[in-house]
Amino acid sequence: MLTILPLLLAGTVWQSETALPADSLFNRTFLTTPNVFHTEPEVLFTNRPQHIDLFVEFPKQDLESVRLYFRTDSMTVWQEIHLDYFRGRYRYLFDPNAIPGTALDYFFVVTQKNFSIYADPLDENGKLNPVSKPLLDPVKYYRDKLKSRQ
Repeated sequence: MLTILPLLLAGTVWQSETALPADSLFNRTFLTTPNVFHTEPEVLFTNRPQHIDLFVEFPKQDLESVRLYFRTDSMTVWQEIHLDYFRGRYRYLFDPNAIPGTALDYFFVVTQKNFSIYADPLDENGKLNPVSKPLLDPVKYYRDKLKSRQ
C-alpha cells in the first residue's frame, strides 16, 4: 500500500497542475479570435431545458478540449463540462429542473493541442466576461411580452 501512495499523490499533483481552475481564468488575458463564437440565448426559462452552443472554427484535430464553465446563484463553485461536437457546434443541454437556481453565469474555454487557449465571451481588454442570465418564469415572460405589444 505504501508503494502505491506516492503514485496516487503524483497523479493528483499532475492533474491539478494541468487543470484550468475557473477562478484562475479570470486573471488571464485571452487573444480575441473570430474562430470561437457564441450567441447568448435571448432568455432562459425556469422549467425548460435549453441548449447552450459554441461554434469553433478550428480543425477538430487541433483541439485539446472545449469546455463550458457555469454556475447558478445557488452554487459557490464553477462547474466544468467538457463539450462534445454535435452537428457543427459544441453543445450543452442546461436543465434548470435538475440544477437549482434563479440565475445562470457561464463562459467557454477552448484549448488547442499547441497550448493556445481561447475563451468567450471576452471584454474589450481580453478578460473573461461571463454571460449572466436570469432564469425567468415562461408564463410571466410571455404575458409581459404580450402586454408590451398592446
